[in-house]
Amino acid sequence: MSVVAVIDSGEVQVDPGKSAETSVTVYNTGEIVEQFNLSAVGDAAPWMTFDPPSVSLFPNTSSKVKITFAPPRDPSVKPGETRFGAMVVPVNSPDSAVVEEGTLRVGAYNDIKVDLAPQSVSGRVRARMSLAVDSRGNTPANVSVVTRDPSDSLAFLVRPRTMELTPGKSHFVKIRIRPRKKIFRGQPRQHRFKVQVLQEGAEPVSVDGQMSQRPVFSRLGLALLAIAAALGIWFALIKPAVKNVAVSALAPSIAAQNQASNALSQKVSSVNSALSQAASQVSTVSSQVKALSSTTSTSSTTTTTAPPPKFVNVNFNDTLETIAQPGSSNSTSFVLPASSTLSLTDLVVENLAGGVGYVRIEQYDSANSTTRPLFIFDLLSLTSQSFSFKTPAVLNPGDKFILQVECGPDQTACDVATYFAGVMNQPAS
Repeated sequence: MSVVAVIDSGEVQVDPGKSAETSVTVYNTGEIVEQFNLSAVGDAAPWMTFDPPSVSLFPNTSSKVKITFAPPRDPSVKPGETRFGAMVVPVNSPDSAVVEEGTLRVGAYNDIKVDLAPQSVSGRVRARMSLAVDSRGNTPANVSVVTRDPSDSLAFLVRPRTMELTPGKSHFVKIRIRPRKKIFRGQPRQHRFKVQVLQEGAEPVSVDGQMSQRPVFSRLGLALLAIAAALGIWFALIKPAVKNVAVSALAPSIAAQNQASNALSQKVSSVNSALSQAASQVSTVSSQVKALSSTTSTSSTTTTTAPPPKFVNVNFNDTLETIAQPGSSNSTSFVLPASSTLSLTDLVVENLAGGVGYVRIEQYDSANSTTRPLFIFDLLSLTSQSFSFKTPAVLNPGDKFILQVECGPDQTACDVATYFAGVMNQPAS
């Protein structure tokens, strides 16, 4: 063997995106002048360079070669320990090549980038946007997403709020925005807010967003309201006044017609009185005939059967209201009385507090002990909605009509009410 190689430091620490150095000393133990070429082996070979890459040595002399490690700042560079090697090959006797090994410790890092799409949205009562969270680090990270509204004029629904980031992957978060107060007319109102991605032990990563809240009624809507108001004034005030003037003008003619009608009514009353006297006489004769028939008939036993109970259909309506605290759920219910059946035909649901969450309207079947949903609403998009059933929903005795509210966190209490109506079939009083 004509070569010996010794690495000065067998353990090297380096962070991705930075560089670290060590050196290897090459000894010519042969009897002739020799050139030695150096190359890298092992998993860290792509990040290693030698300066100089080759040396020429007289017998029994040595030279030191610098080794530089420069792993890129990329998610593909895994943190932890990896082995490296420096191969020294004599040009005249390549079979005498030697490899000196060492350990490279690669550091871990987190690099998070966020982006709102779109960054600015507009709407009258709600808007939506997406948050893209890119993990450009080389290690997993647990993060949470929060919103910051300095004016507290917006309600947010963020899904998901927490997640684990995978290195080199993009993750997406859905954000729904709803103004706490509506603008019915006037100029649009601008709301500015921040979305932050939080990680323990690191600075928050923020992005700015904006919502332009438009008035509920546009100029066209206000014009239509003005037309509707004018029509209302016509039918409520002007049209009745015109009718009164017309009736006053025709009053003499109407009075004459009424006198003729009264005379005709008196004649009809006289005829009806005569008919009533004749009917009374016929009734007397009929009673005498029945009495005579009863005396000649044989005795018989009469069985009296009680009439079956009578049921009547009556119009029915009621209201349920449910209040749920932030981060919890609550429900109220209406229980159908015994011996009664309710056919639901109409339903109105109102989000009274403008909260964020979900509401479920369900029917509990007491006979089968099962619950089935009738409607499910997202409170963020619910203000007031009404429905008419093409086929009535039938509730039997003991069934329940349930209003359940699930209120989202970080807001005021959710308040939802439902008005329901239909036809109740119940025993006659």
